[in-house]
Amino acid sequence: MELIKIGNFDWPSSRWADSHSVFDRIYLIQRDDVIDHDFSWVELISLSKYGTLKNRFNGLLFKLLDNFLQKPFLYNIVIFVIRIFNINTLIKISKIDTLNVYSSYNDYDRSDHLTVILFPFLRDKKIVRAIKESRPDFRYPELFCLSHCNTIILNSIYNLDYFKNKYKIDFSKKNILFDLDEDWRSIVFSEKIKFPEKFSEKTKSKHFVILSGRVFSELGNVRSGARQYYIKLIEEIIKLGQRVDLYTGEVVLTSNGIDLYNDIERTSGGLFNVKGLLDFKNNPMAAYNTLSRYDFGILHNFESDQKVSYFDKFNIPNRFYEYQISGVLPIVKKGDSFVVEEIILKNNCGIVYEELGELSNCDVTEYKMYNPTFKDYCFKLKEIYNTDI
Repeated sequence: MELIKIGNFDWPSSRWADSHSVFDRIYLIQRDDVIDHDFSWVELISLSKYGTLKNRFNGLLFKLLDNFLQKPFLYNIVIFVIRIFNINTLIKISKIDTLNVYSSYNDYDRSDHLTVILFPFLRDKKIVRAIKESRPDFRYPELFCLSHCNTIILNSIYNLDYFKNKYKIDFSKKNILFDLDEDWRSIVFSEKIKFPEKFSEKTKSKHFVILSGRVFSELGNVRSGARQYYIKLIEEIIKLGQRVDLYTGEVVLTSNGIDLYNDIERTSGGLFNVKGLLDFKNNPMAAYNTLSRYDFGILHNFESDQKVSYFDKFNIPNRFYEYQISGVLPIVKKGDSFVVEEIILKNNCGIVYEELGELSNCDVTEYKMYNPTFKDYCFKLKEIYNTDI
């Protein structure tokens, strides 16, 4: 079976190693030709080569698309220009001899823009759109994909209610699939983790971990809201005498230029440490083996007055699956994230708590891991394409 994949292989691209068990050939459609993988069964088709004049002009046009997300008329004018400017590549894509098209999956990875651009050239094919991330603001390409794609993949029925309320769309004639997540991790890694001794075996105190590409020292970021503001959670864990490590690539300072995480680290007596990102890309097994030594994994921070936190109530953070395959129990406060809470309670794979102090005497061996793999996800895609849509 062959597949046209619209949009890059979102991080970690390594999970797409599982795809070869289902797809003999994948045609990967991107804006440029920058990739971080070398899968032999994947053929990259880019609108332009990185660094060329054409690529720079395409980049300018895509920036205009970002500026016109809430202005459909202007957005479609730019789309028309992009189609004309890249017509030879688009015709080439239209001639690929497969009916199977997969578009995924965030609001920031260009896959929605590319789907709008390609739609007239692929309208006779089976287009499956997986949507993971969203924000409260109107986004025309998101509406377009929801309206025009044959099948929509969502994490849960809550996501469907969210989009119904956001766009007032009638989904009754759409093929909607729930409880699937492209963030499921590769079976290759889940089978190789060594699971060394937990840190808590030596220290006799629980060890919490936070994985976050960046963290904020104060609330107020428009896109992320409260989700990456961990100050209060960290302070609460320290007060309990427990340990917490933060793995991050960037600390965003306060408006006054203060790094609150560094301040807490200096005064925590060794209970809190800021570390660099675990290298899941270049040295994944070392990263997973390090992660597996922790007891509890923190997901998002939630603040009731933050509108992004409303979406996070039914979003599943990708770090949830990093914790799961590493034998780390994801934790969530009761009522903060009802989709994650449902998964945890159904599979006994984490902890829903009311007070963090409840975790101090928790026996982590009483729980099990929830490990659907990306291989499972690819087989589900195969079922979709083998069914009349």
